[in-house]
Amino acid sequence: MVGLVLFIVLIGSFHEIQIQALLQPKLVVSPPVITETDTVTLDCQCPPDAFQCFFYTEGGETKISSCQKTLSGSELLLMAGQSSPAEVKVRCFYAVSSGDTHPPSPHSEISSITIHRPPTSTPVTSTKDMMMWTLRALAVTAVFAVTVGFISLGLTLLCPTRRSGTEKPKRQEPQYEQWDIYHQYDTISEEPPASAPNKTVYSTLQPI
Repeated sequence: MVGLVLFIVLIGSFHEIQIQALLQPKLVVSPPVITETDTVTLDCQCPPDAFQCFFYTEGGETKISSCQKTLSGSELLLMAGQSSPAEVKVRCFYAVSSGDTHPPSPHSEISSITIHRPPTSTPVTSTKDMMMWTLRALAVTAVFAVTVGFISLGLTLLCPTRRSGTEKPKRQEPQYEQWDIYHQYDTISEEPPASAPNKTVYSTLQPI
């Protein structure tokens, strides 16, 4: 019984020595600032004899994967149980194969990833659509210009015809031959006319 306890203590001590002998990994995140739709690469830098890496967030779940993993912002938020905008803190460690055991390494320092909401998307018009709209606008402008030209030409041709049909004949003034007009004037003398002699008849009365 004592031998079994001693054996277990020895195995535990050997395991502790192995853990202490493993190097601490370094976690590198790239890029450190993303949106929910962007991706981030987690690189747990460890010795080449590591066969498996573990990534975990504070208060979240642990993911077992290769020592380099790419996650989207949404996956990282789900893993941490957070919602954007948020700062997700991630650590990693690795395991080595030593016989039947897989002792884990010391955990890395915290690396923070800032996750923002994606910007509001605005409709982007493609070059092809812009060309189609430009051609349509040019076609409409050309049709309008031709229509206006035909209307102007029709009005130009129609106006002289209307004027010639509705124009009244000008009154012709009677032409008189040039006559010499003579005026008769009476000359009035300023002197008074000579008085006519009185024709008085006198008769001689003789006495009886």
